Amino acid sequence: MPVLATSVWDVVTRVELVIPVLSLLTVALIVIVGIVTYHWRHIREAEYDAALMRKMLEQGKSAADIERVITARRGGGDDEDD
Repeated sequence: MPVLATSVWDVVTRVELVIPVLSLLTVALIVIVGIVTYHWRHIREAEYDAALMRKMLEQGKSAADIERVITARRGGGDDEDD
């Protein structure tokens, strides 16, 4: 009958569990990095949009012009056929 581990360290240090534990840690790290990168990108895009809108407002552009530029920058538009 196998002896059950009494702590997390016992599980990590057992030779037959090293590869599965490292695999799980690697997958968890990849998922965490993916989530952080995804959200960081969206934050940066929002900051860029805000700076662009602020600059256009300072130049005296209308709300319609700003909306058109932001929509075009994001790759959307009303004239596209889906």
